[in-house]
Amino acid sequence: MKKVAIDKNIFRANDIRGAQEDYVKSLNIEKGSLLSKSAHGAVINAETAYVIGRSVADLFAPKKVVIGHDTRLTSPELYDAAIEGLIEGGVDVTMIGISTSDLLYFAVGNYKYSMGMMITGSHTIKYLNGIKICRLTDKTVTPIYQGHGMEELKEYLLAQKFKQVEKKGTVCEKNCYLDYAEHILKIFPEYNKFKFHKIVLDAANGTAGVVYKNIFDRLNIKAIELNFNPDGNFPAHDPDPAIFEN
Repeated sequence: MKKVAIDKNIFRANDIRGAQEDYVKSLNIEKGSLLSKSAHGAVINAETAYVIGRSVADLFAPKKVVIGHDTRLTSPELYDAAIEGLIEGGVDVTMIGISTSDLLYFAVGNYKYSMGMMITGSHTIKYLNGIKICRLTDKTVTPIYQGHGMEELKEYLLAQKFKQVEKKGTVCEKNCYLDYAEHILKIFPEYNKFKFHKIVLDAANGTAGVVYKNIFDRLNIKAIELNFNPDGNFPAHDPDPAIFEN
């Protein structure tokens, strides 16, 4: 396999984050500038995702990995490529499709997967995307982040000296929505006694409308659903809730 060029700036403190190549080029970023060192100036694509999946397989040697993705337009291709890297590294992969990061963490802990990978740009603009990685250690789900595996992963990604694998991993699908809803509702055992409320819910065309609907439908509320249709263009507004206009 030809070595893939990896921008070192995709490695952030808490996850891996970058942007679409066309978007990066459109910014005409000055070399050495602060922007060039940010996720806005670092390209992440299918080749990158494949190398990440392959590196996770080699470095951490997980037996089973569960993987999900958000609704961004680039998420499906990153998702597919990461899965390919994992199975070619001999890892059995479970695909849970459209997910939220908390649902993925739940899946790792509840079903006892070795690790989890979430393809998501979180609350950033639509041109950015990334990968959050976590693992199950002593019955606790913990992220891979700076000081806890990220540096080692970065080193392995850049070297790309992959091990020979005798047998590829397998792939299957799983729907976690109902199990996750039950898990959340058990936290509030008297949820059906809550006072009735009419609530406006804005899912911002992201994953929340898909994942949490099974919870909303069981609460004593009249839900007025806004932007529940998943759309990676985020036509209503950007997904960042910290910005007042959103």
